[in-house]
Amino acid sequence: MKVARVDSSGRISFRNVTIGRDDGSVVELSSGVAPGDRLALNVSSQIADGEQVRVHAVQADTAAPVAAAGR
Repeated sequence: MKVARVDSSGRISFRNVTIGRDDGSVVELSSGVAPGDRLALNVSSQIADGEQVRVHAVQADTAAPVAAAGR
């Protein structure tokens, strides 16, 4: 499985991750990401590795996306 990580300049990089646990509503990733990484959710198949995106940050205690991948 891959996730889309957004770096400090707003560029997407796709990373391989390992799912540690999946209870249906919450997924725990056991490798491939680090604390503090910004991940984009619901990424379009038209977004490519290295592409620039706009980040829309939300509070860490919400279930909303940390970053929205859009041009």
